[in-house]
Amino acid sequence: MAEAVVSGVASATTTAKATSKIVAAVSDFAAVKAEITRLEKIKAALADTITEAFGDARVLVHRNIEIARLDERSRTTTDDAKLLKDFPEVHAATRKTTTYDVIVNIHR
Repeated sequence: MAEAVVSGVASATTTAKATSKIVAAVSDFAAVKAEITRLEKIKAALADTITEAFGDARVLVHRNIEIARLDERSRTTTDDAKLLKDFPEVHAATRKTTTYDVIVNIHR
């Protein structure tokens, strides 16, 4: 068992032996993450190109066929910085931490 230090707090880290099948899965996982990153960059560039083509319009038409539409969406959130500044006690009382696992140190 190895000892890890996170934010000045020591925590125990257990290890497990990986089979060659798991090593291959980790390698594939890393490759998929790299491909997703590559595709997200392409997606962002294409979205910029398409958004620019809209200009002031809400619908793109080619040969009288609608090919894309801009639909407006909204989302309501809390202004965390304002809440902290104006109502620090409410901010502290409503603060919530969520713990989750992330796969890291991927060997390829």
